[in-house]
Amino acid sequence: MSNPPIPGRRCLRSPEGDDATRLPGTARGDWSVELQRRIDGSLPRFDPGLPMRTPEPRAAAVATACLAAGLLLFRYGSGHLRGFGSDVLVVVFLVACAATLHVGGPRSRPLGVLVFAVVVECIQALELVGPDSHWLLHLTLGSTFDPLDLLAYAIGAGLALGVERLWRRPPTVGPGPTGIH
Repeated sequence: MSNPPIPGRRCLRSPEGDDATRLPGTARGDWSVELQRRIDGSLPRFDPGLPMRTPEPRAAAVATACLAAGLLLFRYGSGHLRGFGSDVLVVVFLVACAATLHVGGPRSRPLGVLVFAVVVECIQALELVGPDSHWLLHLTLGSTFDPLDLLAYAIGAGLALGVERLWRRPPTVGPGPTGIH
């Protein structure tokens, strides 16, 4: 029994363009048999040619430290320290998460997160998240505009830029090239 071809998709073919990859006796477009042959290894597998990048451990450590500090602020902090400190930490946390996954560059990450934070604050200023909105919107976007949040975001972006320089620096192991510390 032959599977019908999927509309808009071509059947798998050999590099020469003929139907040599089809098994004898299979109908044209029997993609399940051809796919099974690829899985079994009888045909070359797809290789995107992109190297696999491992997460940046120093950025991951900064993200973990920011998360821990944020949880401590949430539990033990109060008043303006809790709100302002968490706004600073959230920018550094997001930049560190992006750096851990190698998203963006060392200058674009803090700038991108700062722009994102300012947009969120503008959403709050326009009161697009009202009192009747879903609780998840209140949690993620907030609902009250505070101009000090913009200052906190700018400080967080500055800290993130400084921390970016620290984790970009190659680790120093042993003496320098001259043998002197």
